[in-house]
Formats: sequence, C-alpha cells, structure tokens
Amino acid sequence: MASRTNKQGIAKKKAQQAKQASRIRGAKRFDYPKRKLELEEAKELGIVGIYTNGKGSTYHWFLRGRKVCWETRLRTDPDGYRYIRTPSGGSEMVIAPSSGWTRTKMKKMVRKR
Repeated sequence: MASRTNKQGIAKKKAQQAKQASRIRGAKRFDYPKRKLELEEAKELGIVGIYTNGKGSTYHWFLRGRKVCWETRLRTDPDGYRYIRTPSGGSEMVIAPSSGWTRTKMKKMVRKR
C-alpha cells in the first residue's frame, strides 16, 4: 500500500506560519518604546495625543496602532466614547455601547482611585 500525504498536518502547519507572520507584521505598528512612560514624556515623544469627545471632555489617547485611552487603558474613554476610523479615511469619536466587561472594568478602576 502506498503511503498517504499528511494533508491535514501540512494545512495546519501553513495556517500556523501565516498566523505567526501576521503577528510579526502587527507588532511593527507598535514601534515606540515599550518602557513605562510618564504622560508628559509620552506626549513629547508623540506617542500620546489629546482628543475631545462629544461631551466636551478631553482625554489622552495613544496615537499609534489601536486607539487606546491613556486614562482607562481601554478602547473607550471614561465617558463611553470610542475613537473610530471612517470608511472615507477620516476619524471621529462616537459613543460606544459598553459591554458588561467594560462596565465592570471601569467600576474597578474608579474604586481603586
């Protein structure tokens, strides 16, 4: 009997390699220093910028990669606004429905302060 090729094993290996390659590509977006930065230092390096949400409150946001709020370390600010990219290439702040996980995380953060 002739030996069979391990098609599933080959496909699994290729998928794993593709996943690893995309992970490396994604890491290039975060080319700023990984050390724990103070807010003022991060502003000077151009890592953090200030955005005003629809309520009129201003919060600090990371400028590169995913838009993450400095104050909450989440993708939403304390008022529940999220920074999104529009299909036309622009960007805007929109109010985001908060999930149970986000609400719980915010409560814990407020309690710690």
